[in-house]
Amino acid sequence: MKTNLLLSWLGGLLSSLGALAQPTIYQASTVTDPICPGIATSLIFNVNDTRAADNKYTIYFYPASYSPVPTTQAEYDKASFAISNLGSFRAVIGSGTLNQRSANFTVPQSLAGGRYKIFIASQVSSFFNTDFSNPFTIKPLATLTISGNPAVIAGQPALINITLTGTAPWTFDYNDYSQEYGGAGYLRTATVNNLPYAITPRMPTISTPITYNNVFVRNLKDASGCPGPNTVSGSATVTSTAIQFFTQLDRSSVCTGEDVSIRWGPNSTNAQLKPDFIPVAQLSDAGGTLATQPKLAKDQRVTIRVRITPSPPKFRPRPVATATK
Repeated sequence: MKTNLLLSWLGGLLSSLGALAQPTIYQASTVTDPICPGIATSLIFNVNDTRAADNKYTIYFYPASYSPVPTTQAEYDKASFAISNLGSFRAVIGSGTLNQRSANFTVPQSLAGGRYKIFIASQVSSFFNTDFSNPFTIKPLATLTISGNPAVIAGQPALINITLTGTAPWTFDYNDYSQEYGGAGYLRTATVNNLPYAITPRMPTISTPITYNNVFVRNLKDASGCPGPNTVSGSATVTSTAIQFFTQLDRSSVCTGEDVSIRWGPNSTNAQLKPDFIPVAQLSDAGGTLATQPKLAKDQRVTIRVRITPSPPKFRPRPVATATK
């Protein structure tokens, strides 16, 4: 009888030691589905080893379709992302047999949107775990990429390509220096439901080139409700050729001391001059050279009246396109 009791006691002890040698992880909560990148969350789990109160754990993110259950480092290395040194102690439960822990973590922003599941592993022991977490969706971050290198006539709108990722519809603000948006600080808001998409803003100056980047495009949001950050990147280099002006005189000849009207305007009907643009009427020398000749008048109106004072023939007037106030 004593021998049987001793064997029974030894068998129970060995069984307990075996259980302690390979404790088991039991997941006790689920991951919110869907969830935003950058959101702080937690995953509660239980371990049937109350001695391991200071153990640390790693959570591994796998695609939802991944199999088998990882048991080796090579399989852990196949994870899309890993976060280590987790597993804050919560309580001893289950009549003292379970050590409850919480893996508090932030959903990685570097993971592409899609379906994932999490596997928990101990960093110090070979804990037995046969279960992944519930599958869950990480929402994609909203991104906007600017591209294109349009060449336009100065004052014309430029076609700039906009590439978006995230959840439609998107909204963003951008600068358009067309006169009609001056009252709003030259700021427009775009709402995008379908891709591909492009904007056609005018540039702030007729200088060339202009790099149209995230200084001009900003405040990106999508329909996911996620806090971001929503990234605007890329750029478009806008180059322009000079505006060509037409000039018309109200007569073909004029006497010294008489007034003459010069009518002017851009050749391109789509070119738009800035509101503060004021041309200057300039008169050539007798050979038609305009480089260093006197400026007779300046006026913002499309017709400039000037008085012709030189006497030699074959002079020609022009409005100087680069003159401003």
